[in-house]
Amino acid sequence: MSVKKVEKRRKRSWPLYLMLRKDRYKAGITSDEALFHLSFTTGKTKIQYISSKKRRTDAAVLKNASWPSGVMIWTEMSSQGLIEPFL
Repeated sequence: MSVKKVEKRRKRSWPLYLMLRKDRYKAGITSDEALFHLSFTTGKTKIQYISSKKRRTDAAVLKNASWPSGVMIWTEMSSQGLIEPFL
């Protein structure tokens, strides 16, 4: 992402953040989590990964999995910087 785009998003999102927080959450700005499935599982559920820049036909379909093994990763952006990823 370009520096110009980052600055544009910051200017657009900061007033919204200030309005929504109402003197709460003074440190946290945004957080996100993702569940990554491991490819060596077997079972019934089809797991498919699609990048926002790719088409559905480009997605890789993994083996079927009833109980897919995976790991959840969480991170948060705060006014003090990025909080380390948490497993």
